[in-house]
Amino acid sequence: MDIKEIIFEEIKKAFGITELSEDMNLYDDLELSSLDALEMIGRLEERLDIEINEEVLGDVSTLGDFVQAIKKECEGK
Repeated sequence: MDIKEIIFEEIKKAFGITELSEDMNLYDDLELSSLDALEMIGRLEERLDIEINEEVLGDVSTLGDFVQAIKKECEGK
């Protein structure tokens, strides 16, 4: 399973969202709060066994941006 699939799976489980696409805005389309986004980082840290710098959230707006930021964090592991 690749990073994108893991992220999509975790969002679906955590927030009960069934349909996801990379162009969806985390806050407008998915209606996530900043606390939700931090919770998602925590879930991904556990699942992927990595540490994710929370500052990545400042540079993302879409789910695709989030996936790319997490991939970069994984590469730096």
